[in-house]
Amino acid sequence: GFVCLVCLFVLCVIGMVRWRKDDPTLAFFFSILTDEDDYRRVAVEKVVSRLRRGWLGEAGEMEKRLFDLHLPTVVRMAYEAPYEDIREGFGALVEEVRSTGRALPQPSQASDYAPGIRTIDAQGKILELYQDAFLHCGRVSSVVRMMAYQPAYLEAYLTTYREILRGQGSLSSSWRCFIAIMASARLKIHYLVRVLQTEFLMSGGEEAWLVDPNAVPQKLRELCKVNAILARQPWRLRTEDLEVLVRQNSRLKWAVGEMGTALMVMTHFHSLAGFVGGCGLLVDEDMGMPWRQPGNEIFPLDDDNSASQSTDDLFRALQSGIHENEDRDLIRSSVDRQESHSGRVGTTTDISEECDRYANITGLPYPYEDFDVHSRDYKLLRAHEFSWSREGYSLVSLFSKDLARVLDDQFELIQCLTDGCIGNTAGVDTSPFREAIWKYAQRLNGIEHDDYNYARINKLLQRPLKVLVKKVVCNPETISQGDFERMGLQLRTEERVHIILLAMESRKQCALLYGLNALARLMTR
Repeated sequence: GFVCLVCLFVLCVIGMVRWRKDDPTLAFFFSILTDEDDYRRVAVEKVVSRLRRGWLGEAGEMEKRLFDLHLPTVVRMAYEAPYEDIREGFGALVEEVRSTGRALPQPSQASDYAPGIRTIDAQGKILELYQDAFLHCGRVSSVVRMMAYQPAYLEAYLTTYREILRGQGSLSSSWRCFIAIMASARLKIHYLVRVLQTEFLMSGGEEAWLVDPNAVPQKLRELCKVNAILARQPWRLRTEDLEVLVRQNSRLKWAVGEMGTALMVMTHFHSLAGFVGGCGLLVDEDMGMPWRQPGNEIFPLDDDNSASQSTDDLFRALQSGIHENEDRDLIRSSVDRQESHSGRVGTTTDISEECDRYANITGLPYPYEDFDVHSRDYKLLRAHEFSWSREGYSLVSLFSKDLARVLDDQFELIQCLTDGCIGNTAGVDTSPFREAIWKYAQRLNGIEHDDYNYARINKLLQRPLKVLVKKVVCNPETISQGDFERMGLQLRTEERVHIILLAMESRKQCALLYGLNALARLMTR
């Protein structure tokens, strides 16, 4: 059809990225994705002019349908594009359409729980990062807008994200994207599934894989068990689970390098699911129905007096120091008796079915269970036996030195990141508080640090905060607005986002260590 011809024309003229002809929305707007001001202005004028002719019915039924198809993207460009000339060009068209009384899609929110940083308000480094994200994928995603509360981390995240999906490694970008879809679907995070469907098509993936599980290569489907284990109970991953994939004598065999790349993709998106769920992120209107449907539930904020008292208690604990002679075994009755709250599951039946299509290609159930220190099937992984800084970094370097470096930078950055404040009080050393969140998230996944006094966790982390951290780490699809707002402390939005990022990255490192430990044992057999 005519749309396909336009897409092919863009492919021939631009020739920078393989945009598929069956992904017309992205292809249609590709010409405006440039940082060359003059070229971008001309491209905006041409795209807007063509859309206007379609709206006015001056170019036939095909062009009118093209306008209807792209209207949600037109609205998004008018409000969220990080370039003023793009906002002005599409904004003028939006106002023309609105003046006729036609109903228009509403500009998308980044989150159900917090406003996010709008592109129109972005300045300095944040604006540069927004423009960078926009030029790469044609939008400033909800993930980017919420991570912008911590711009230093956002910059590192964008680098890692691109390296994981498009960087050096044995697997093609389209295969990595589909593995990422499987990982996100396993945790029922529809936002990531929708975003990654687009990434998959952009990278040259076959559309049939997205609609028919039988079209997915059997080699990819063989990953379902490993995906399920890493998503819910990473401590149960055994060397034998990888060996059956790597050592088989058939075309389904996974090379060790391919398996290493697949492990990094899965663990990245399992953990990113915690951020999406923790911040209540929403899909843009032009990407399909929102992950979370509007509800009538009202979640009370933290009681001001209670939160204020808890914040004061935290200040005193941080300022007076944590006594090393406190009971180290307290962790046995606190962390092991893990907090358990039910939360609103942000999925509808249709959305769950779509996630199930990708996650359960082989019909493999694998529910979440708490780590049991008394289990005979597995045991604690002690940090001195297998850690990121010693074994993990070196092993990832075998597959990709660049990815090992950016992952290391990201782990170090998120643990050191601070503005020296809690709430509106400045000059606070928050390092013990940040460390408690990191160690608690890892302990939930069965990783123990012998040199850490776990009694600190109960002293520094309020119960509502531990509930949130556990859900980010273990059950991101159950997080509610109440969990985000009730952390037991008086916190700014950027601090809430920081806490979720800490838990997310700690969880990623845990799952990655379990995967790499199993792979290292396999390589020495």
